[in-house]
Amino acid sequence: MAIVFWLGVLGQELVVLQQPSLSLPISISQALPDRCNLASFEQAQPITALFDHSSLQIIHDRFDSRVARRLGYFFTLDTHLQMALSDAFTSRSLRQLTIEVVSQQELYQAHSEAQNWFDGSTGHATVRLADQYVIGDYETPCTLSLAGIENEFSEVILRANYYATYGIDLRSSVHQESATLAFSSLVSLLLQGESFTSAEDIRSILQEILARSQRSYANRTDLPLSGSQQEAEFVATWLNQRLEFLLPTPFADGQVQFVVDPSAGRGHVIRPIVVSVP
Repeated sequence: MAIVFWLGVLGQELVVLQQPSLSLPISISQALPDRCNLASFEQAQPITALFDHSSLQIIHDRFDSRVARRLGYFFTLDTHLQMALSDAFTSRSLRQLTIEVVSQQELYQAHSEAQNWFDGSTGHATVRLADQYVIGDYETPCTLSLAGIENEFSEVILRANYYATYGIDLRSSVHQESATLAFSSLVSLLLQGESFTSAEDIRSILQEILARSQRSYANRTDLPLSGSQQEAEFVATWLNQRLEFLLPTPFADGQVQFVVDPSAGRGHVIRPIVVSVP
């Protein structure tokens, strides 16, 4: 049996992952079967209301603010990311965030369904999202591209925090992009209510997505393979903070952590391992 997952941020690539040995079946879909309904979306606070005291704006939304409400709904599911974004605004590491809603065609031309930028000198960030990417174009009103949404906003926070700490921009690399995307895919599973029976189950899924992402990102000539040790460790620390919140209770075989591994001679690889808990 295979896990099929759409990684739009890799450029419309359909990635098929072989399912590891699990005692519970895992299925990945773009929908939230237990939590997703029209009433939830229509009654959700827009993302601008969640951060109403911050410099956050959304432009080119649909007339009914549908994208803003879908994003607001997502942030109510991922409260840790919501707190992290709020803290970034409070600390002024992030001074302004613009969410630009564009057509899918505009981002298809860039081989992506979502993009983000951060300018450390001004503290301004931009996230570009295709409206149908957020709302759904699969003939169902309950489609939410969780992995891509988490990935873009998480990376903005990561870049803002890195610049605030070191005064320089965090450079994108194949290893960094692959690790953050693998984690975002796990978030999508968890928010859909998937359950896991061991840390090794989670590590296996993360590693497989990470490996496939590395092969895809390696085709991009604008990305170096690896960042510096400082950059890699900062990314790993951020991912571990997210893991600690989303998986606060260790499994019987331990807990999953991201580590920086330079041993393979491929730079500073960011990869998941299982750590025993006393």
